[in-house]
Amino acid sequence: MEKNAIIELVGGIFLVGLFVLFLNPHMLWEYSMLAYGALGLALVGFGVFGGMVWREQARDEREELHAMRASRMAYLAGLSVLVVGATYQAVTDMMDTWLFAAIVVMVLVKLATRAYTSARD
Repeated sequence: MEKNAIIELVGGIFLVGLFVLFLNPHMLWEYSMLAYGALGLALVGFGVFGGMVWREQARDEREELHAMRASRMAYLAGLSVLVVGATYQAVTDMMDTWLFAAIVVMVLVKLATRAYTSARD
């Protein structure tokens, strides 16, 4: 396994671990408000870093194609989860506008990016 792949795997496992600690399934841990705040800040910071700052460096066309496929699958998985969540909330009358806003933003950014790259080429 390449060094970058190992770093990405460890980073992903770390992010999942932060989510599990923050969500606290079945109330297994009792955190103070300060601990929840610190955990939330770490989660947001690491999420922003991993999602926006961390740069993938493709050395050839094959690696670039793999990165594009991974990004497409991540987009489709994220959109699917948001649609299922929004549908569930619509059915149970617990509407959360953030889910719907996230779906709209994802779709609009995808359409704008497609239009921009088509016009540029």
